[in-house]
Amino acid sequence: MKYYKMDYSLEDKEVGTMTDTQIKKFSQFWWDAPSDDTFPEGTDAGVFEVNYRAKLTDALSPFESNRAFILSGKFKRLLDECNLATSRFYNASIIYRKQQFDDYYYMHIVWDFTKYLNYQHSKFEIWQRNFNSVKEGEILFSSKADLDAKWEEFRAIGKEPPYEMPFIKYAKVVFNSDFDLDLFPVWIDFYISEKLCELIEKNKITGIEITPADFISRL
Repeated sequence: MKYYKMDYSLEDKEVGTMTDTQIKKFSQFWWDAPSDDTFPEGTDAGVFEVNYRAKLTDALSPFESNRAFILSGKFKRLLDECNLATSRFYNASIIYRKQQFDDYYYMHIVWDFTKYLNYQHSKFEIWQRNFNSVKEGEILFSSKADLDAKWEEFRAIGKEPPYEMPFIKYAKVVFNSDFDLDLFPVWIDFYISEKLCELIEKNKITGIEITPADFISRL
């Protein structure tokens, strides 16, 4: 099984010309959405306004780290055929060039990929965060509990001067053999399966850039 990174496209011919992202005005729902392991309340994500110079695509930038993005009904119906990380869809409306489009959704994901890792085959690195991030070396973990304990140790370091918290980089992500998701977050990015990659290309889903993620595999 091959996996791919899914990001929003930056190609002008795909998303139009703009100074930053396609969405220029976010609903309050977006700003209020929790960043922890909980879902927003309600069913309506509100109205989002797209930059006039952008193109209206099936996935709209920006993606909110590894937890949320805005997508069209066409893209959602494709995802309904796939196995997804724990997620919910909220109705959203898009204002684009003074017209309103209601067949859009806010997708919110709550999922911890570290619960599904094979720790014996995955590889981890310690990096020091300062002016330039520097790799300090590799580290082994035998379980999620060990990994969580190290993160807590690093968070404590980050609370003390000079407030520079080391971080763990997932150099090689190996999931157990029963892993079967087609869309899931790893660290701060979204990744997709070969199946979903093919569906996106076949259905000509717009606004997305897909690149191989060779560091992710499954036993």
